[in-house]
Amino acid sequence: MPVRIGFSINVALRIINDNYGIRLLDFDYIFKVDCDVALPKDYVLFLISRKAPVGGIGAALLISVPFFVKALKAKYPISHCDDGYIFALSISKGIWPESYHAENLLVPPVIFDYKREFAYGVEYYKWGLSPVMLLIVLILSRFVGLRPHEKRSIKAHIHNIAGYMWAFLHRVERYHFWRDYRRMRNRHFAEKVLKLVFYFAGIT
Repeated sequence: MPVRIGFSINVALRIINDNYGIRLLDFDYIFKVDCDVALPKDYVLFLISRKAPVGGIGAALLISVPFFVKALKAKYPISHCDDGYIFALSISKGIWPESYHAENLLVPPVIFDYKREFAYGVEYYKWGLSPVMLLIVLILSRFVGLRPHEKRSIKAHIHNIAGYMWAFLHRVERYHFWRDYRRMRNRHFAEKVLKLVFYFAGIT
């Protein structure tokens, strides 16, 4: 499905430009939203107010046009995890995507699909997520309170790891930003750990 979504968005952008003369640069944002999502009234306005190039969740993703044109080369990614690719690219540039946290953000829970979870594991490898960080993220997700649409089963995590290992063993080509992404993810995690250490040590 994500591959078809990316292809459809690119075709639609080309059609409105070629057939109707509507330029992408005439707009400030692109908003991709799934049909089965119920959003709070202030969802888009809040994300815009944060002035982040990328914001929201995968099912309701707001992308600034400058970021779309410069970073994504005006092409929506054709990927099995398109929103994850966009988030990873943003992180690689040192820009953490803006989040929206509210109880009235309703997204259907994810149904386990082993092919999709395996593909996600491959994507994690291609982004540049280190093996250690992969394990840390998966382990922490078992203990951190996540929203329903963020929760994954142990089976899903096992298939994520399997996909990651398959990509590693087959030396799958990584995305061009993988080194920057890995550095920024590791740096972000280290900063979180230091904050916890300082907190428990009573250092402000």
